[in-house]
Amino acid sequence: MLAEELETVRIEEHPYLIRVYGISEEEYSRITNEDTKYELVDGVLVMHSPATLPHEELFGFLSFLLTGFVRRRGLGKVYGSRATLHLGTRRNLEPDILFVATRNIHLVHRRSVEQTADLVVEILSESTREYDLDEKRHLYQQAGVGEIWLLDPDAREVIVDSRRDIGYSETRYRDGRLDSGAVGGFWLDVSWLWRDPLPDPLTCLEQILG
Repeated sequence: MLAEELETVRIEEHPYLIRVYGISEEEYSRITNEDTKYELVDGVLVMHSPATLPHEELFGFLSFLLTGFVRRRGLGKVYGSRATLHLGTRRNLEPDILFVATRNIHLVHRRSVEQTADLVVEILSESTREYDLDEKRHLYQQAGVGEIWLLDPDAREVIVDSRRDIGYSETRYRDGRLDSGAVGGFWLDVSWLWRDPLPDPLTCLEQILG
């Protein structure tokens, strides 16, 4: 009993990433619900620590900007971290933010977005840093995602992978203006992301909309 209690404390109080091997699509669908965040990578179920409050604040800020801009301009759909991106058999990922352009709305189904997306955003955390930068990033590129943003609050840097005719080009931003190639007309001042507290999102959105 004591060993179980200690193990519970260890998992709850420290960042973790757990893998369970040999999981089918059916098993994944059965255990996944709106209260859990699991991903499936080639039959491996991936579970990680709940998001921290700073992570959630940054997610909320950027999601507000993207959603507000996309809705105002009628560019497509923006989804949050509970939307599943189904990239093939036994490949189900849940990016922090997901954008699908109007021309690709046919990829949006009731339970998932199929095949690819125009933009995915991942906010790096202590438990998922290597997973996001390596495995997930590679899977997004394999699926032909138009643009990949990797926000690194610790390094105060945004890594942007943009799809080209052959492969991807990488650009790193620590400050200045970041213009999205996937969301036409959308931009942000990267320094906004690192302010504490974060700036008022409505004021920022008004600037972006011009």
